[in-house]
Amino acid sequence: SDLSQTQKIQAKSQRVAVCVQDVYLSVFMKNTIDSSVLKGNKDLLTTKDDKEHHGFGIKNIKEVVDRHKGILQFDEESGYFICDILIPR
Repeated sequence: SDLSQTQKIQAKSQRVAVCVQDVYLSVFMKNTIDSSVLKGNKDLLTTKDDKEHHGFGIKNIKEVVDRHKGILQFDEESGYFICDILIPR
């Protein structure tokens, strides 16, 4: 029904926090998921049909974190997908 679809949309949430922690720049991103993102796709490859124009975001994040000798972690917890990044200042 239209009401249940509206309730699903309203239940979605996203959080982004950027701050300095000791010697690191911390970037924390968290958003709701309906089902596991990592199960069966731990490399987070795009699942979209148009692979020529999608799937660059995670690759770019990994490259930037690696270039700056940072730490990148993906996790899932209580219906949320979490991306946690620490980059030395």
